[in-house]
Amino acid sequence: MKSKIFLLVGLTLLLAVAISFKSGLNSIVRPPVEVPNQPAEPVACTMDAKMCPDGSYVGRQGPNCEFAACPVATTTVSDNVVDAFLNKPSAVGNIVITPLEVIEDSRCPIDVVCIQAGTVRVRTRIVNVGNPSEQVFALGKDLHIGIQTITLLDVSPAPKSTEQIQPADYVFKFQFTDDVPEQM
Repeated sequence: MKSKIFLLVGLTLLLAVAISFKSGLNSIVRPPVEVPNQPAEPVACTMDAKMCPDGSYVGRQGPNCEFAACPVATTTVSDNVVDAFLNKPSAVGNIVITPLEVIEDSRCPIDVVCIQAGTVRVRTRIVNVGNPSEQVFALGKDLHIGIQTITLLDVSPAPKSTEQIQPADYVFKFQFTDDVPEQM
């Protein structure tokens, strides 16, 4: 009878050791899964838009439905001359200019002799005190916007007969001058 009790106690202890070993092994093989906090319901923002100083628009976004940030002008301004790039707004005073598209680039390549110099025409968006409009600038020609004259002074890079200029490579140099009314 004593041997049956020892056998029963031994099997119980062996079973207890096996169960604790298995549960310890499970915690090593499969760590507990953490469930991230999820919002109760998805957020839906209204579809209204905000007009930025450059004439572009931004919508609402994120969990708080705040307006997205307006694009920042990346320009070099010196003596009212600004370097502008395609689809990037540039500001001088209250005027923001954004070159949109090269309509014509018929300049004579630098490695060719031409009988005409050619020109560049670029379509732009201009925002003057919040009023957007589109204008086409031609190289060296003045355009009067409000009380300012804007001139497309230069376009780079210079064309070569063996290479095509990529749109992202264009740099437009615009000059802004105040129109002074004539005194009598």
